[in-house]
Amino acid sequence: MLQQKIVNQKMFDLDMTLAQLCGISGANQNKLSPWLRGTASISNETFLLVEQTLREVKELVELFAPAPVDLRNVAVIVDLIRRKKAGEFEYLTRIKALVDNPQNAAALETFKTLKSQS
Repeated sequence: MLQQKIVNQKMFDLDMTLAQLCGISGANQNKLSPWLRGTASISNETFLLVEQTLREVKELVELFAPAPVDLRNVAVIVDLIRRKKAGEFEYLTRIKALVDNPQNAAALETFKTLKSQS
């Protein structure tokens, strides 16, 4: 029952429906739905697939933040996950690391101050 609660919470946090989760992961909705309600079991393979999909979607959402990721178009999300795995968005990770670096933030503030003085 704990696994179902965790999966439900992750889906809630991502604002993801069961249909979206099943579409992205390829899991069978007719098997996953009773499992999430606690009335049936699923295979370990299916559980791992669901967990991996939730992790990948969360990484995708974090990668594109603050821009929202619309999970309604499952085909696009599957393609974005595939492209992320292929390393196509590595530049976004590097840019975020540069922006989040406190030294770069301090340099940006100094630049703004100098620019306003000129």
